[in-house]
Amino acid sequence: MGLLDWLFGSKGEASEVDAVYNYDNVSGFSGEQQRQAAERFDALLKEAVILKKVDIDKAASLLRQAYEIDQKYDLRVDTTKLLRLPKYLQNAGKSTEALNEMGRLTAYGTSSSRSSLFHFNAHMSDCHEAYAQIKKKQKVCAEVLLADDVLAKVYRLNSFVYLHEDDNKKNVEVGFKPESIKANSNVMHKYEFILENLGEHKALRKCVEEDFKKMPIKNIGVQKYYDSASLYRA
Repeated sequence: MGLLDWLFGSKGEASEVDAVYNYDNVSGFSGEQQRQAAERFDALLKEAVILKKVDIDKAASLLRQAYEIDQKYDLRVDTTKLLRLPKYLQNAGKSTEALNEMGRLTAYGTSSSRSSLFHFNAHMSDCHEAYAQIKKKQKVCAEVLLADDVLAKVYRLNSFVYLHEDDNKKNVEVGFKPESIKANSNVMHKYEFILENLGEHKALRKCVEEDFKKMPIKNIGVQKYYDSASLYRA
């Protein structure tokens, strides 16, 4: 599920490659340089798509080149495009390399995820969703998959709260009053959806409930979700 699907319940059509260069020009490069870099990024992704089933090593090399362009020119490419590399590697049976790439994306982030707390949380949501998909193919235990699924939703909810804050004060972390969250039907719907899907898993429910009271959260405690997922459900 993409960001707009989760936030607004709509599913839009996206082109295969639709990198958007940063018009704010904080990278120091001119608009023309960023435009050319975005075109090169798109071209590399297209070539990687063609090669992924016949030469995964070459496809991976092309994606890495594209990601370097994103970092250098601050293209702020959507995380879902950057997740192609670990997914390609996993599909090719390169499990360790796939997890290493995922670790890099979560640890170092992207040009987009470093631009605001909203984008950071959206990025982490996409990463944990991808983690769950990759680990499922690696036959990782169900508890770990559940933790990643819940983390993806909690990060998405946190991004949604930050999105409302950014509308009021750009990139400034201010307290989002609890009564304001409860009065927002969209926020509450997302929150209740997470709880409903947890069923009787009390430990994970407690994690979600506690974090929801503190939202927006700058640093979500990831490990506690993994630890809680392994506890008895009842």
